Amino acid sequence: MKTLLRRKKQLIVMGLLVISFFLLMDFNTRLAMLFRTNNTNNEMKTSIYQLESTKQFLLTQIAYATSDDAVKRFANDEKHWFQNKDVPVFPVQDPKATPPSYVKPIPAPMVVDHWQKWWALFFGE
Repeated sequence: MKTLLRRKKQLIVMGLLVISFFLLMDFNTRLAMLFRTNNTNNEMKTSIYQLESTKQFLLTQIAYATSDDAVKRFANDEKHWFQNKDVPVFPVQDPKATPPSYVKPIPAPMVVDHWQKWWALFFGE
């Protein structure tokens, strides 16, 4: 009788150990999933922040591009248009002036000794 009761207790303890083992494994799996989900959540938050910053930058660019100052700058700088009140100035070259002559300097020939030629032939450089 005593051995039967002892055997029963051992089976109950073993059963509880097996059940607790599987519960711990499930808990570990759930923790790993939580960490992965948190990492993905943080990456998404970072991505959203970057996209919001880009959106604000582009909205600022659009606001400037549609302003009158941007149109005037484009007309003056890019297209060289002018308004009625502007006085256009066109540079004219003096016909009597001679264009500056640019002489390309000729490099002096390099003098190489006879032994240097043989050295380069056998050892390179």
